Amino acid sequence: MTGRKSLKPKNLWYGIFNGKRHVYYLYCYAHTEKQARVLFCKQIAKKQGVQDWIVLRYFKEGGENYQIKLEMEFEND
Repeated sequence: MTGRKSLKPKNLWYGIFNGKRHVYYLYCYAHTEKQARVLFCKQIAKKQGVQDWIVLRYFKEGGENYQIKLEMEFEND
């Protein structure tokens, strides 16, 4: 080993986001649900051509207009 710490693998998350005109079904790899929400919002912002903060504000943490579920959990061997 080269002295590097063994990094915890990212888990696969599934998100359903109900926008005003679209419903987004997305996947991403993240360590936590909170990180997954941010990554999902960045994906949506890129698709819509808007800044990340606009989408993050629309899908506020703990809001009822989205769901995030752990699809697959990975562990170190």
